[in-house]
Amino acid sequence: MRQKLISIFILIYIFLCGCNKDTVSNPNGNKNINSENHSTGNSAVQVHESTNIISSEARPFDISEHTNGTNLKLGVSWETDKGRYAILPLNNSSYNIVFFDYALMKQYPLCNKPNCSHNGEDCNSFLHNFEIKSGGNLTYSPTETHYSRFKSVFMYNGRIYILSNNKIISMKPDGTDRTTIVNIPDKYHPESMFYVDGKFIIEASVYTQNVDNKHEINSVTAFLQLDISKKEVVELSKWEHHNEEPSIIMLGIFNENAYYLRSVEGELMTESTQEAYDRARNTAKRGVLKVNIKTGESETFIEDQLAFQFDYVNFIGNCIYYHSRKDKIMYEINLESGEKRGLITNLEGYCGVTTIVDGKLIYYINYNESEIEKKESRSPGKFYYDMKTGKTQEIKPISGGSEAIVFGRYRGDYLMKTSESKDSFQIGRISKADFWAGEYNKAKETFTFEFKDIKNILFGGLI
Repeated sequence: MRQKLISIFILIYIFLCGCNKDTVSNPNGNKNINSENHSTGNSAVQVHESTNIISSEARPFDISEHTNGTNLKLGVSWETDKGRYAILPLNNSSYNIVFFDYALMKQYPLCNKPNCSHNGEDCNSFLHNFEIKSGGNLTYSPTETHYSRFKSVFMYNGRIYILSNNKIISMKPDGTDRTTIVNIPDKYHPESMFYVDGKFIIEASVYTQNVDNKHEINSVTAFLQLDISKKEVVELSKWEHHNEEPSIIMLGIFNENAYYLRSVEGELMTESTQEAYDRARNTAKRGVLKVNIKTGESETFIEDQLAFQFDYVNFIGNCIYYHSRKDKIMYEINLESGEKRGLITNLEGYCGVTTIVDGKLIYYINYNESEIEKKESRSPGKFYYDMKTGKTQEIKPISGGSEAIVFGRYRGDYLMKTSESKDSFQIGRISKADFWAGEYNKAKETFTFEFKDIKNILFGGLI
């Protein structure tokens, strides 16, 4: 049961992030191009070589070392060569900055003060939610109190930085010398943060004054640039869009353009069957908008189309990936050239790319079954596509059938879950070559974690 639940949660997370003839705008010239250079082979093999420029680059431990220009999305955890920093909730309104030490396999609040309870303002690791008292003068919530919940952490030039509560906080890696370097005006509500082309870009909703609590027709998104050396945040542009448009979520930034996934819900499910799920999923619509972060001007990059043709969209490096259940192909769209390539063929089911690690593109397959509640349904499959050779291979489950998960990198090796029982699981070090070969029995230096003890431990998900 635990294994099924874990698989379900992983797939929900992946697919939320998540065309015979697509119309795509070309960033380098012609406004629209029609890409048809794909084929449907008889096996899941490379159709074209990947054009992603991060096919062999590892995510840096210090963001100042990131030089290839592709966007990095900054979130609530950041891995270094010694361990992982993370922001974890204490309760509904407060958080701790923690560090998971890879050498000791232990996690602790980032605070060196003796006898500290780590739950108040005097603690170096403590963060609280910023309350926005709307009082009827903000378009977002005229009658309720808002909380600024988006947070991110990263290392830059040897220091840890945190975006929290409209503040940019800086500290040494051990949590000392904590200071606030920038206060972002309260009218901005940060939604996401990226590092691209040597710049920190913050996407923020904008609260504006209104009269008599009138419902505003349009929402306003601002693109802010953080300059750490100058200790300032400046607004680059605003983008105004209609409140009643389909839901949108920012995928990433490339060449001064932000790309947004547009989503329209499909037919409502009236019964718990695979057929009903298929109808609901396939009648949904997906599209992509492009917004210039310096001017706020927007245009359609990919027209809305049925999710049956265009689904589980992800942005990695300089490429957008999506799966077409109609074509049974995983596609790659190069944002610099506008070219679309079919990478993997004969993909039955619901498929989504999650990340690229060491030249391997990781993807899942959630297989179609006759009924969602079928007791013997297949577990989701986890695979990689080798971006150098074009070959695909399953990432084998560990002993007992649980998913093989890599939590991080340490001293040139991966840290992976090596085994799991009813009450505990183990994490060990394994060489990259042994992991990709599926030789999990060669893992070493294993540590055991009891499920009852890991409630407040955040394990990353590298692979």
